[in-house]
Order: sequence, then structure tokens, then C-alpha cells
Amino acid sequence: MMNINTTLNNQDYIKAYTSLFRFLYNQPLISTLLMSLTVMVSCIPASLFPLKMAALVALMGLGVTVVTTQYRHGSLHNVLTEFKFHQPLLLSVVAAVSVLSWGGYIVAGMLHAAAGAPITLTQAAPSSLDGTVIAGVVILAAIVCVMQILPVVLSYFCNSLGLTQRQGETIWYKLFCQPKAFLAFLPIALLAPLAMVSAIDLSALFVTLAALYSTFVFFIVFDITPAQPRKVVTLQMQTQS
Repeated sequence: MMNINTTLNNQDYIKAYTSLFRFLYNQPLISTLLMSLTVMVSCIPASLFPLKMAALVALMGLGVTVVTTQYRHGSLHNVLTEFKFHQPLLLSVVAAVSVLSWGGYIVAGMLHAAAGAPITLTQAAPSSLDGTVIAGVVILAAIVCVMQILPVVLSYFCNSLGLTQRQGETIWYKLFCQPKAFLAFLPIALLAPLAMVSAIDLSALFVTLAALYSTFVFFIVFDITPAQPRKVVTLQMQTQS
């Protein structure tokens, strides 16, 4: 019987952070790969908003698959098999986000055209941000993590573990009702006001970190332990005198 723990305490959420950073430190190739892809997605201009949204979702799926495969199996030998298994789920999420993004982009264009103003998606640094605005931005970013990124990562685990959609919704709802879940994402949510102040696009980094942290949270929820290091057996030949 699968052990599912949805009553996480503060130590569990802290453990997820420490496990994530320890993993990234011990797996420099994976860290470099994810960082390189994050930079590439960040280079997509805001004018290509629908494409950027699809790329963010694809980056999220790629990161979760690679990290989960390495964590559970101790290597990436099965990563292509994992991609193939989760391909229908990942493609459906990417397609849904793309359609919604294009729909919103078209509607925004129509509204701007009706108002007689051109549509602009360029990022500009605000002149000033007071404490109330910063707090509001951080809270909204944490809500995005819990209500949008966390369910997407959970769907990956449900697909991998053979859980139904209803079971996944129950797990997410139990986590959603705990204030600790929102508080746990606040360190990552701090990237939102930082991006506004610096006028640097940190959306890809925000999504990547939130998805990876969600992955390690679900490692605790589903009691998934890392693969044991492979033991190297050496044979010593003894010569008889």
C-alpha cells in the first residue's frame, strides 16, 4: 500500500529545500543543463508570449522528468523511457497552455486595437515599489506556485504512480488548505519583486525553481527515497606463496 503523507510540517518543507540544493550540488551536469535551458527560455522575447509560455511548461516537464529519473534510479539511463511514458501528459499540458496563451494574446490585441493603442509587452522597471506592493507581489507569486505549478508537477507523479485524477485533486486540496504550503514557496516568490525592480526577466528561473522544489516536496509526500549509490566491487587476487 502506498504511503501518502499530506500533513507536512515545517521540517518537511525545509527538508525539501535542503534535498533540492544537495541534489543540484551533487549533480553538476544536470544543474548545468537546467540552467542552460532556463537561460535559453529567458531569451525568448515577451512579444512571443504564447511561445514563451509553452516553452516554460516544456522546461518544467523536462526538469521534473530528468530530476525524478536521476533521483529514483541513480542514473539517466531510463530518461528516454520516462519521457516516452509521460509524453501524452506533457504534450497535452503544453498544448493547453499554448491555446490559452494565444487566446489571451488575441483578445488583448483586439482590446488594444479597439482602444486605439498599440499592444506592448516590453518590460519596464517601475520607478519605486513600497513595502505593500512588494508584499502583494510576493504573495501572488506564492499563490501561483501552489495553484498552478504544484498541480502540474503533481499530475506528473500521479501519472507515474498510477493515481487517478480524483486522487490527485484530493492530495493537492489537502496541501492547498495548509498555510505552510504557501509559506514554503515564499523564498522562491521573492524572485518576482526582484524581477520587477531590476527589469530582468526571471520568469524561467522562477518556474524552474518552483517546479524542482515541488518535485522534492512530492518525494516527501509519496515517501520516495533516492536510489542507493552503486557499489563498486573490486576483486583482489591473492597469490599463494
